[in-house]
Amino acid sequence: MAIGGKKIPDQLKVLRGTDQPCRMNPDQPVMDKVEKIPRPPRWFSATVKRVYKDVTTQLAEAGILQVVDLQLIIAYCNQYALHIDIERRLAGDLDDRLQDVETKFGEKKEVAPLQRISNEALKRAHALASEFGLTPVARARISIPGKHTEDPFEEFMKKMQG
Repeated sequence: MAIGGKKIPDQLKVLRGTDQPCRMNPDQPVMDKVEKIPRPPRWFSATVKRVYKDVTTQLAEAGILQVVDLQLIIAYCNQYALHIDIERRLAGDLDDRLQDVETKFGEKKEVAPLQRISNEALKRAHALASEFGLTPVARARISIPGKHTEDPFEEFMKKMQG
C-alpha cells in the first residue's frame, strides 16, 4: 500500500501552483493536447451531446484536455446524462422514487430501481468529474498561470494608495 495521497500529474501541479522541483516527475509522459474537439459519437443521446459539448469546450479552452482523456470524458458524459434523463423522468413523482417491499417483519419503503440507477450514475459521474477538475472543490485547487498580470501584493498596495 502506498504512503501518502494519490499521485497528481505535473500539469495539474503547475495549474495549482504547487509545482516544486522536488515534487515534479521528469519522466512523466507527455500526451497530445486536443487541438480540435472531435464530434461526439453518433450513438449519443441529445442529453449526452450537450454535456459532451459543454465539458470538452471548457477543458479544451483551459488547455487541459488531452487526446487520451476523451474516453473518460465520454464515460463521464454518459453517466451524468443518464442521471439527468432519469431525474427528468422521475421529476416530482415520489411514487416512482420509492417502492413498497414486503419483508418478514411487514412492509417497508425502499429506493426504487430507477432512483438507485440515477444515484449510482451520479456517484460515478462525480468520481470522474473530480479527476478533470469539474467539481467546485477540484477547481478551487487549480489556478491558471498568466491570469494575474501583477503580483497580488503590488495590487493590494496600489489599492491602499489610491
